[in-house]
Amino acid sequence: MKKIATILMLIVLGGAGSFAQSGTSAFSSNDDAHWALGIKGGVGFNWASGPLGQPSNGLLMKGHAGVFAEYAFMKYLAIQSDFMIGLRHGFRRENYQLSWTTMDFDILIKGRLPVGSYVIFTAGVGLALSTGVGPLTETISGETQKVNFADYFLNAVGMGVVVELGVEYNLPKNAGYVGTSLRMDWKLNPHYKPLNYVDTERPKGSVHTPIGIMLFYGYRWAQPRLSIFG
Repeated sequence: MKKIATILMLIVLGGAGSFAQSGTSAFSSNDDAHWALGIKGGVGFNWASGPLGQPSNGLLMKGHAGVFAEYAFMKYLAIQSDFMIGLRHGFRRENYQLSWTTMDFDILIKGRLPVGSYVIFTAGVGLALSTGVGPLTETISGETQKVNFADYFLNAVGMGVVVELGVEYNLPKNAGYVGTSLRMDWKLNPHYKPLNYVDTERPKGSVHTPIGIMLFYGYRWAQPRLSIFG
């Protein structure tokens, strides 16, 4: 995970450098069309209900890091896309625990409310897709073993709705912006394992409702408005 985070950071910083040479900072021009690129990460959890052998029950801890891109149509409206790699660990109860790695992709429409020259409050809603990319491990009665990913694939994919409430702060000297957000996503499709994998010692699946705290850094460039937005 550290190597992945380092590579993503280098990619973003390299892109920021090349854009900065050809674009104008939107530090004092965030009320018009602009592009933004940055890195983000966070931690969170979710709770699902149901006993073993039935839909999943227990606390799931999660952490993820990745990159985001944003285009603001105007002062109050933007579209943002996130791509993150995550590690999920939990559903621990009785004698069962599961861990796996995920790939998450989101696309959101964001409302923006600038307050003065430095602070912007945001609220976004959109679609979320996550899929397991391994490795997966499970612990039953104290024994840890690798999970055959093909057996678990149906439980590792989820689609749903994501909501983020956040605040951004413009850094001095055109140094970009930092921010934090509260993220919630509801997976709309129940995740069910194949029948040959389910037994009374394992959960069948669940509808996830995670909540998390995100931190991010980005840089904006004022750009001519795309023709399709007038």
